[in-house]
Amino acid sequence: MALDHATLHDLDTYVTGLRRVRAGELVLRGRWDEALELSVDPTTGEPDDHFETTTVRAIVESRRGGNGGADSIDEALAQAERTGQTQFIVPVLLARAELAWMQDDLELAAKNIQLARDRDAEQVHLRRDIELWASRVGAGAGAAGLDGPAGDEVAGRIARAAHGWSERGCVFDTAMALAGSDEPAELREAIERLDSIGATAVSGKLRAQMRRSGHRAIPPAPRATTRAHPMGLTTREREVLDLVAEGLRNKDIAARLYVSPKTVAVHVSSIMRKLDVSTRGEAAAWVHAHGGSN
Repeated sequence: MALDHATLHDLDTYVTGLRRVRAGELVLRGRWDEALELSVDPTTGEPDDHFETTTVRAIVESRRGGNGGADSIDEALAQAERTGQTQFIVPVLLARAELAWMQDDLELAAKNIQLARDRDAEQVHLRRDIELWASRVGAGAGAAGLDGPAGDEVAGRIARAAHGWSERGCVFDTAMALAGSDEPAELREAIERLDSIGATAVSGKLRAQMRRSGHRAIPPAPRATTRAHPMGLTTREREVLDLVAEGLRNKDIAARLYVSPKTVAVHVSSIMRKLDVSTRGEAAAWVHAHGGSN
């Protein structure tokens, strides 16, 4: 594996780049916790603030229904725009369009699709992704030239598109293809696939659409202690927050919870975004003010 080779030979620049590429791939495969771990800077143990990894964290958090996704995407877009490079700007605009679609702001979603189109991307995969998301958010996709599962999805060949995405290991895209169906069985399968990777914001949107359309036998929402928490903290994040409030550092929390310090760093970063605090001390103060993390 290229990443292992670069790490073994201390090729730090390549390691950083490959970690970012790998994190993006893991997002496609629905392995989001692994993607988040790779979005941590291995040299500092703190979250990597590069726009690509900021976007990874924002996409995962918004699909999971967490807070802070919009701010993270805006931050990533500002960073990408400073490069002036279309290949970096377009993916963030599409993430912004996706989040707007999840929040039922179709006008904003279409606006970001148009901004992406206006970049006149030369890369085939970027043009494909623009038109694919245009189709998904109802902004009118240009199907000409699209092939593979993206072309099938835009053309309404639902089963074929889902099969194609599944063969490529793209769990989220498989579910999104099925979500474009009018068949109850395929819609239910889309919901179940989304729930399986924790994309509760998207599966919740799909459940609401099914209810409005008069569908029955809608899969029940999974039990989610995360949604029960007023700040959207997961069970693990509450455990980490309690230990932060005790004054433990990341390496000590990692030892207590039997996870890596890098994983703890990701949790701490997510906690601070959700609580809207900028320091560990402020996070600890939140715990003390509320009588605990629950």
